[in-house]
Formats: sequence, structure tokens, C-alpha cells
Amino acid sequence: MSPPPLPFWSPGDWPLLLRLLLPLAIILCLIMLLRRTLSDGIYSDSLVRNTDIVGQVGVIILSCGPRKRGLVRLTVKGNLLDLPACSDGRILALHESVIVLQQLQDHLLVVPLQQVFTPSQQKPRAQDQTLLP
Repeated sequence: MSPPPLPFWSPGDWPLLLRLLLPLAIILCLIMLLRRTLSDGIYSDSLVRNTDIVGQVGVIILSCGPRKRGLVRLTVKGNLLDLPACSDGRILALHESVIVLQQLQDHLLVVPLQQVFTPSQQKPRAQDQTLLP
């Protein structure tokens, strides 16, 4: 008769098993933490500063004008912000895309996005005009 087979591990093997699994678990946790930190990239510093807001594109959620305050919705560093805003010239309608020009003490100065990216309609100078025969 042969002796009964031994189990895969015995109660005396727990310290050896813990010595192997514990460092492995710590390494896996560090890898997951490092991967999350690196994948956040620019969003790892979520503090929004004045310099982060100027130049951002947003959407008007409450119409505003030169002397009438409204609200603009911006996404800065992954944070959704609703900030008071005024325009520099005309009344801006709801859901209109704008760009932030300046942050004043208590509100933002915004202009329509089309105004920034369309060339201004200037009259040609005299030396630029050519006479056709």
C-alpha cells in the first residue's frame, strides 16, 4: 500500500506563499497607480489658473452683451466651469461658440469664435490695386 498523496501545500507553507504573493500584489498596485498618473497627463494638476482660462473656447449658456453679463461654459483641465462673461461688441446668443480674450476682476471678456477666425474685411490699399489694361 502506498502512502496517501500530499496536498499541494500544507499549513506550514503559508509564510512561503505570503512571501511570494505579497511583493507581487504590491508591484501590481504600483503599476496600476503609475499607469493612472501617466494617463491623466495634463489633468494631473487640476488647479485652474487665470492663464489656463484665457484662449479657451466655450459656449454661451446665458446670453450676454457689452453691458449685460451672461454665462459661458468652459472645459479647462478636465473641469467644467460656468463663469460670468461679457462681450466686447454685440449681444451673444445662446449656444454660440466664443473664445476668452481676457479675464477681468469679476468676469470674462469673450468674442464670437467666427470673429477670431474670419479675416477682417479691409479695403485694399492704393498701392495694392493694379490697373487692368
